[in-house]
Amino acid sequence: MKEYISPHCRIQGCAGSERCRNAVIENDPILEKISLEAKKIEASSNHSNVSESKILSHRLFSASASFCPNACSRPQITDFGIIAASIVNITDAGCTGCNACIESCREDAIRFKTPVNPEIIREKCLHCGSCSTACPTGTISSSKTGYRIFIGGMMGRHPMLAAELPDIYDRDSVIELFKICFGIYNDHFYSGLRFRNMILRYPEKLPLSLREIFLTALNGEFHIKSDTAEQQRSVTPSEGNYR
Repeated sequence: MKEYISPHCRIQGCAGSERCRNAVIENDPILEKISLEAKKIEASSNHSNVSESKILSHRLFSASASFCPNACSRPQITDFGIIAASIVNITDAGCTGCNACIESCREDAIRFKTPVNPEIIREKCLHCGSCSTACPTGTISSSKTGYRIFIGGMMGRHPMLAAELPDIYDRDSVIELFKICFGIYNDHFYSGLRFRNMILRYPEKLPLSLREIFLTALNGEFHIKSDTAEQQRSVTPSEGNYR
């Protein structure tokens, strides 16, 4: 497990492709980049001289990254969590009916309409990419890789699982969203609220382009697109209230 701690933030992540054969994305320095952004935000804040030794650990903004759906670093209970994901689709390449995809899928998320016509059961798929890796013909192929994003998880007296944002995001978009989230938390650290409750109580702190997305996730449902023609949801940091 990797860990980076700054005055107001604890960032953790699994070993990824260095030690785990299940990693969806290999050798991505996203944890290091997020840590650097956290330090920049804190350095420019009004309370940059606060030492982490003076702050209780449960008050730190928690961020976590997992590079496969096993989620060993527990991103579902952090303020900001990410899980590497691969969106797979059926291509025009001919299927031989070898069943390699069926054998590789731990979620039973693949079935055959005919002996050579596979179908992905989207509601079961965890986007691990194992089926596309196992497929020898390219009938099942990864159309997009990136990160699922979870916000607002917390432990304590009223524990809550984090809410998942829609779609998957590339590294740059993840970093921009982290900057927005941690910037808000850092600015309002002394409110005594957890990040989830900050957003629910003060949604105006979010950029206008993100308010509906965040509130819908925290109060409703999400949807990961599988259509390769769909464009990834854009992040507009120019509208944000962060450093």
